[in-house]
Amino acid sequence: MIRILAIGALIVCLFSANGQVVDWKRSTQWRLLEPFHGSGGTIHGDSLNYSKYLVLEQDSMKRYLQDVSPISAARSNGAVWMGEYWVTCNYEDSAKVVRVSNYGGFFLDTATGIYYEIPMPLRAEWHTFLVKEFIDLQNKSNREGQ
Repeated sequence: MIRILAIGALIVCLFSANGQVVDWKRSTQWRLLEPFHGSGGTIHGDSLNYSKYLVLEQDSMKRYLQDVSPISAARSNGAVWMGEYWVTCNYEDSAKVVRVSNYGGFFLDTATGIYYEIPMPLRAEWHTFLVKEFIDLQNKSNREGQ
């Protein structure tokens, strides 16, 4: 019993140190942003205001995010980014910026520093969905640039 309480207290401490865990099912208005070259893992507010974007299907996003789980700080420390998508959403009347791995089935809430992972059975489908949406955004940008 003491071990269970200690583990529970540790989990609470880990997440309260980084911020509050988000209930992503309650998020709305997901947007995939045009790529930022040389972002180095950060994005600036003015980039958000002027970037092109594609609205992501809300029902699809809710399905993928329904059972996401936070990744412990010990597991996410030193996460390797070999490609990313930047997305935004609304959550509790504020905008969130989310950095999504384009291959790993995980994403980072940039406001809290908490990493989340997509459930394993959905990862391949999640990846396919993001790639398709990214291609659609590129095609949209190319058409508008002509």
